[in-house]
Amino acid sequence: MQNHHKLIRSGVLHRLAPAWWWSAMAKSTSHSTHFRSVPFWVRAGIVVLTGMVLPGCSTVRKHIAERRETCDAYCKRARAAKNEGYADQADLLLNEAVRQRPDDLETRRHLAESLWECGRQRDALLEYRELTEKHPRDARLHQRLAMIYWTLGQSDLAARHAESALRLDPHSVDALLIKARAEAAREDFDAAVATYIRLTKAAPDLATAKLELAEVHVQRGYSHQACAVLRDVISQPSLSAELKAETEWKLGLTFAAADRWSEAANHLGLAIERRNSTSADWQFLMTAKLLAGQDASSLQPKAITASAKLTGDAESSVWTGLRDRLAARGEILVHGGNPAQGPSPVVRAEFTRSAQASPRP
Repeated sequence: MQNHHKLIRSGVLHRLAPAWWWSAMAKSTSHSTHFRSVPFWVRAGIVVLTGMVLPGCSTVRKHIAERRETCDAYCKRARAAKNEGYADQADLLLNEAVRQRPDDLETRRHLAESLWECGRQRDALLEYRELTEKHPRDARLHQRLAMIYWTLGQSDLAARHAESALRLDPHSVDALLIKARAEAAREDFDAAVATYIRLTKAAPDLATAKLELAEVHVQRGYSHQACAVLRDVISQPSLSAELKAETEWKLGLTFAAADRWSEAANHLGLAIERRNSTSADWQFLMTAKLLAGQDASSLQPKAITASAKLTGDAESSVWTGLRDRLAARGEILVHGGNPAQGPSPVVRAEFTRSAQASPRP
């Protein structure tokens, strides 16, 4: 007993117990008596309890960390299984990841993304919605929800979350992209152009944004502005060969819309054999060459070959609509008619499906 008194008087127990324990006890006894008047057995009990509680906290932290690591491990294994073609195995692993799911934000985000990549879109959406409710000030969560809703065809919800993301992070590239697409889809072209310009300033190397901006210009009937944007895209050194050919083709169409048939024929000719061209594409190139005063006789067999390879209808878009209108107008010009009688090259078509299909390449 005397040893206990010595420990208390020497301050050993004060050093063993955490400060917040003594502070709490001091506050709780301040109305009745000074803390140091508390019997020594009470103080000793606090030290014992501290010895029990602190290891308990450590165990809990260890358990949370283990769950986090386990969840991450299941997610990684599920992705690997999905990539190797083992969809059932990936599904089982993800079920375990969901069961382990800790409250840690980044781990839950990893889980949600793994669910999305493995094709469990509804589960991924639920995860992201729950995370966004818990963390409403996280711009990245709103941004990801905007991308997911856009991919699922729910443009209103996509636009709403894009706006939320931009209020939290005005420079969010993905949120700006979804906002611009939603504005273009509802034909609010002035707003879409403003947002796309803002986006190209935030991400000057993002070719997707510039191609979609050119498309909006085409829909408004501003072919000269579309030409300028497309020429800027072609000058990007990092552009893939496939995307460069597609951009060359679109540039040729916009030159044709501006009645610059020689430049149109040159760009269309550069692109046509490097892309998946249809018989209608070859026929249009023939028309462009004729109007440019160039020989088009060698193109007829290629048009026939392309027609034979065609399976099903070609996907409709702003660009195919522009091509068809220009082809009809070009035929009138070829046969000496009045171009004013032909169809207008202004296109009011559905926003390109490629933009609706995937948020970002």
